[in-house]
Amino acid sequence: MARRIKAWKRFQHFKDRRPPWIKLYRDLLDDLEWHRLSGDDAKLLTMLWLLASESEGELPSDEEIEFRLRMDKRQVFNGMHRLRHWLEHDDTGAISGRYQDGPSETETETETEEEHVAPEDPAATRKAEREARDQERMKTWEAFRASIVSQASNGTGALADHYLDALEGAVEKFYAVRGGAGFTPTRRETVARSLSGIGLDPMLAAVEVYVDLHAGLKDERYFLGIARKNRQLSEAELNADLDRHQAQFRGRGLHAQSQKALL
Repeated sequence: MARRIKAWKRFQHFKDRRPPWIKLYRDLLDDLEWHRLSGDDAKLLTMLWLLASESEGELPSDEEIEFRLRMDKRQVFNGMHRLRHWLEHDDTGAISGRYQDGPSETETETETEEEHVAPEDPAATRKAEREARDQERMKTWEAFRASIVSQASNGTGALADHYLDALEGAVEKFYAVRGGAGFTPTRRETVARSLSGIGLDPMLAAVEVYVDLHAGLKDERYFLGIARKNRQLSEAELNADLDRHQAQFRGRGLHAQSQKALL
């Protein structure tokens, strides 16, 4: 009876056999069946995945498994039985499919839920994977925001937080006008990583200029360009530029609005 790894094509996408590595999905962390495995069974399953990668998910015979994994017959038999949730069985060698309209005499009358595994939905799988990636990207953005607020001194953390809210709104406005997807998790992660090392003052000054002059007109990449330019300025040059900008928008720019909002 041939056996193979369940849902192999969902997890592995190799064109050639014997790939140098296989994928190990983070979803295992939340897989109840995985956590129910003993240490030895989890190790055995991982090695079975490696063996299956040589034959597009198909497992070799028990004799070959015993030899390749340096295990005795009883260890393999019992281990495979305990790992049945993770395996698929091809019973076509026992009896032709055209004669299997009903259960055989040896089948029990009650069927386990395990025998009725719903087929994988590729679209749903891709959606779940995309949502998981977006959650990780949003965590990067939120961690970045938290680090900016924590860097602010002299009670200016609330001001920095207000500036970042304004930045998000300005970017969203740009894409809303054009019917785009908005300040997506991918874009947020890119901004967070790109601002690493630029410094608090150059970054906040860039937010102020971008929001006052370019909100709805330029995307987040233009903002990043302003931030990189500010990083090249000395403290005196940056302060002079910011003073000129605030004088131009006296009483109506982001700085003035933030001061009023936080009173």
